[in-house]
Amino acid sequence: MRQQCVVIYPVIINVAITTIAVLFKLPYTPYLTLYHLPINQKFTMAKKPNMRLFNGHQKMDAESLKKVFLMQLSNIYSIKTYLVANLPVMANAASFNDLKLAIMENITDISLQLLRMDVIYKLIGEQYTHRQCMGVRALTMEAYVASKSPGMTKLETDLYMLYHLNMLHGLEISCFTSLHDIGLSIIPNELTILLKQNLDIAKDNKELCDMITKEYIG
Repeated sequence: MRQQCVVIYPVIINVAITTIAVLFKLPYTPYLTLYHLPINQKFTMAKKPNMRLFNGHQKMDAESLKKVFLMQLSNIYSIKTYLVANLPVMANAASFNDLKLAIMENITDISLQLLRMDVIYKLIGEQYTHRQCMGVRALTMEAYVASKSPGMTKLETDLYMLYHLNMLHGLEISCFTSLHDIGLSIIPNELTILLKQNLDIAKDNKELCDMITKEYIG
């Protein structure tokens, strides 16, 4: 049976090498050897190395895990407290009614999330430690300043706020995911359920934000 030859991949490689050589004025020899590889010869790729740094041998003890858990819980609690007070400003600046409603719904959801976190603090016998959350303050301030910038249309302002809201939702999802994962190792099932509920709300809000964004960019 007559063997077929691989043509497409060598052509691509040839074009790439030629382009680089021309741009940088390098000597080169056309790369033609792959033209004669039979089509049934498999191209093999090296497996990606295992990116894990350890396989559980460095697992932290319960005390250390709880310490990190409390720091992360205080961070997200501080962020949520700040957003409850400042998101109404963004809602007032929005021109699209669905965006206004989404931001106000987010405020209601945050209030529920804070109540759940209050329960978590009581269940583990700890208290909230205030954090500055400077990164989130900067994000919300930037969105507010942009909404007042001269030359920005209402729709441009809305899309810019959505960009910042998406970043906040991403941060929120990351925080609650970390808390839930750590919680599975150190705290009772009831607390992980509360954290999972907060995480689900964060994902729902992110999805809603993405849907509204599509109204602006198609």
